Amino acid sequence: MSRIRSHSRIALALGLATLLFAGCKKDSSKSKECDPTAASPCESTRVCEQTTSGTPMCFEPLEVHGSVVIIGTTTGIGGATVVAMDANGAAISGTVTTAPDGTYSLKVPITRNPDGSPVAVEFTLRVAADGYLPFPKAPRYPIPVSTADATANGDGYLVDTTLTDVGLLALPAGGPPTGTVSGTISGDGVGGALVVAVQGGVAVSSAVAGSDGTYTLFNVPLGTTTIQVFRGGIAVDPIMVTVVDGTLASQNLSVNTATALGTVNGGLSFVDASMGAPTTSVILVPAVTFDPDIVRGEAPAGLRVEVATSGAAFSITGVPPGDYVVLAAFENDNLVRDPDETQGGTAVLKITVAAGATVSAGSFKITNALSLIAPGGATVETITTATPTFRWYNDPSSDLYELRVYDSFGTVVYENTNVPAGNGNQMVMFALPGANALMDGMTYQWRLFSVDTNGPTYISASEDLEGVFVVDVP
Repeated sequence: MSRIRSHSRIALALGLATLLFAGCKKDSSKSKECDPTAASPCESTRVCEQTTSGTPMCFEPLEVHGSVVIIGTTTGIGGATVVAMDANGAAISGTVTTAPDGTYSLKVPITRNPDGSPVAVEFTLRVAADGYLPFPKAPRYPIPVSTADATANGDGYLVDTTLTDVGLLALPAGGPPTGTVSGTISGDGVGGALVVAVQGGVAVSSAVAGSDGTYTLFNVPLGTTTIQVFRGGIAVDPIMVTVVDGTLASQNLSVNTATALGTVNGGLSFVDASMGAPTTSVILVPAVTFDPDIVRGEAPAGLRVEVATSGAAFSITGVPPGDYVVLAAFENDNLVRDPDETQGGTAVLKITVAAGATVSAGSFKITNALSLIAPGGATVETITTATPTFRWYNDPSSDLYELRVYDSFGTVVYENTNVPAGNGNQMVMFALPGANALMDGMTYQWRLFSVDTNGPTYISASEDLEGVFVVDVP
């Protein structure tokens, strides 16, 4: 099928469009009850899926069709992997590989109404390919796709919109040679497991296993590599491999049911956080994925817990052995980890969880986030200038601000550590100097810190997911 879209539609797929479907109900007269544990529960192409009535039945599958292309072009990328993820980062589908023209067809299991129509569920796509930066990766974040109004397609349903097209950014030329590691994780509960390739104590590549346990790690530098797996509720022993000739396949792993899982307990202290949401959340990220410059890491499925802002304690169970960093989750709740590390309870918490151990992580502070206005204050925004003016509401306690702009590779392309503060609660404006003009077609994120010069110390910071924008100069 030939369906690669224009640049404007690809841009929409990066988060610049509202999801619109036209849907309809289906006749369930051909459906029959089924046993999802059976080897072949349904005839022909049908799949056995749960219904809202509680009785599994056979239906034609819900499929997601899309294209993976070089960002800013209509050139398809063959051999890319695509998997559907739920809101907690767990895979809800198997993994498929794109055709040479970049197109793909992904079956997504979903609960059905008795007439076969899909229940409204949101999911996101994770995409990776050899020679390209994976998606999503900060500052590019996925916009959820919804099954609520998927279009009828014969006896099944189809999701085929601009949000199912994904553009990937090529890695810089001239880098070291790399290989690909692929395989399968066997055992129960492996879907959505985070698989990382580690060299020198740092993750050099990562992937998410599909619901069938398959994974592919792209762009792994040649040499001795440890493959580690992280997911709440399971433990998988790491393996050591050597990438010699650029390709290394069939590195299989399995769940070790004899390894006891751990528990991490801790607490939050809310400081000047009256404007935040009623709940926030805490995540554990593997230490090998943690970037201290942006205070982020990759969050495995099952290692996140919600915390009421009226309370203090949290407990994360089913934690596999390993080294972790404890972070406030990356969500727009108007709350951030207190960056004032001159005060107690603000340091980044790092822990080691042994098999079956209960670990006290300590406590850390949460505070109100700085309020960004534009560009990308509330949603991903397209701007038509390479020298934007950044706008935000002033923090009355601030003496000055530090402003940084990151490109899609996570590189700081502009930094100013002495931006003058405003007056009271008024809006503050700062224009990017012309000498630092941004690249057309690139996605960026700007981050902001308010500073008390008496320390000096940070007071607050902008939200992890805000300030994202795309430059599209006419």
